[in-house]
Amino acid sequence: MQVEWFLRGKIMLRSIRGALCAACLAPLAADAADPMVFREYFSAGASMRAWRGACDLATPAAGFSGLCDDSGTGSKVLGGYRMTRHTALEIAYDAFGRASATGTLSGAPIDGRLRGNGVSASLVGWLPVGDDWDIGVKAGLMRWSVRAERYLSTRAEIRDDGFNATAGVAVTWYFQPQAGLRVDLDRHFAVGDAGTVGRYDIDALTIGLVLRF
Repeated sequence: MQVEWFLRGKIMLRSIRGALCAACLAPLAADAADPMVFREYFSAGASMRAWRGACDLATPAAGFSGLCDDSGTGSKVLGGYRMTRHTALEIAYDAFGRASATGTLSGAPIDGRLRGNGVSASLVGWLPVGDDWDIGVKAGLMRWSVRAERYLSTRAEIRDDGFNATAGVAVTWYFQPQAGLRVDLDRHFAVGDAGTVGRYDIDALTIGLVLRF
């Protein structure tokens, strides 16, 4: 009888010890999957860009003859802060790449470029999917700067800057707890001024590396 009670006591002690260990490890497992463990993050990547409307006036009716290209490559870097599990604030710098037009305008040769960049602040709504994926929707305000160099014009350079709205979606896959790949699809609305450098919607598809801390 004493041996039986002794064995039962050992089994009970082992069960209690196992339960305590599980209770200690559970918060660590939850933390590993919880986005709130990593509040700050940084991302940098390369983009494919399109200046929508940049070639609308590159027509014979407007006196232009030649080639116009409204697409190119750009880049984007951003820093973010996770305020809650489902919301974050991001500050981003976008290089818009360039549009180009080469040919003649009313008989005068032109070889023009349209370039620009912007700094934006956006509020992001995040939906964590499992432990490794985040899907986000964002909207914000951008301060843009655009420079036209003989772009569909004989003027050497025209500069302008201002503010516009920006919006987009983002998908992030974390292949490590602190590192992942991020894809952004953004639209910057009404960049530029119709009376100076022209007004365009700029679309951007960006693929980059994201690190969170």
